[in-house]
Amino acid sequence: MNVKDLKQFIFTKYCDKLTKLDIHSASELADDFDIIASGLIDSMSFLALQLEFEATLGNGMDLSLAGDGPLSTLETMAFCMGGEKHQHTVTIKEWEEALKNTGITSGDMLVIHSGLQHLGSFENDLDGFLQGIFNVIGSQGTIMVPAGNIPVFKNDAFDKQNTPAIPSLGVFPEFVRTRPGATRNNNPLDGACALGAKAEDLMSGENTYAYADDSPWQKAIDQNAKLLCAGIDLSYASIVHTTEFREKVPYRNTLEFKHTYTDNGLTDTRSYYLYARNPETTHYDFGKLKAYPAIIEDVKKASVGHGTIEVYNTQTVIKTAMAALRQNPEAFLAQ
Repeated sequence: MNVKDLKQFIFTKYCDKLTKLDIHSASELADDFDIIASGLIDSMSFLALQLEFEATLGNGMDLSLAGDGPLSTLETMAFCMGGEKHQHTVTIKEWEEALKNTGITSGDMLVIHSGLQHLGSFENDLDGFLQGIFNVIGSQGTIMVPAGNIPVFKNDAFDKQNTPAIPSLGVFPEFVRTRPGATRNNNPLDGACALGAKAEDLMSGENTYAYADDSPWQKAIDQNAKLLCAGIDLSYASIVHTTEFREKVPYRNTLEFKHTYTDNGLTDTRSYYLYARNPETTHYDFGKLKAYPAIIEDVKKASVGHGTIEVYNTQTVIKTAMAALRQNPEAFLAQ
């Protein structure tokens, strides 16, 4: 069974439930839609579905073919029933249309978090991905990506112009950082990089305290930026840390990081401050925001490659997060 046919099967079988998830046709199902993680069915129902495939279609699932990835995405399920994994290369034109379909337009400022491995390949690779964005937002548009590298700073080796963004942020932030005209903020603890019309403004200032009012993150919020989650969701939205800083959540404390720092070839010792959690005992999940009505109403989605992009208004995200933390300071702690 190919992915297209499986989408139609799943949509027909679970139409009512999918409608509640704001999915109104089989074509709106992304290849990486996970029927368990989305809450569509539970693991026992997934086992029953496998038996149904075998009984009604004569085509069971060989889960040994799935590899290390999730078993319950549509793409993996189809592949395990003898289909081929989707290998379509997203063209620049298709990418532009997807961006426009989420309301992104000329002059926009975008804060981008990305996991491009979840979308697939793009025409001209990262150059095409970036070109498509600027083809839509134009010369007056601006993009900002995370670009910090705390471990290098703690090892007294941070160089503002040359230290790469930490690899866990994905490949796109480092690609942006190395583009002509890109600029980076001073603080390596909430590190960011920007490109476009308002890049210098976003990155300017000393920004001694991470995620504070003079941080690029708060500046982007103040300028009504949009949050583009490409292949990932709100769980990875660093911009929400600004609300933890403002609300002084009880699971974080202000820590000073004083280390060697190089800027334009000049090396000195600098102190920067982070409202830090204990990573061994405190785990957060900003993905919980997706359940709030204001976020559900605000998000715009589009299928891209074998994944999905989500676009939010940063002010809506922040106002919702602030309200949640004021009601429960531990609202975003993982269970």
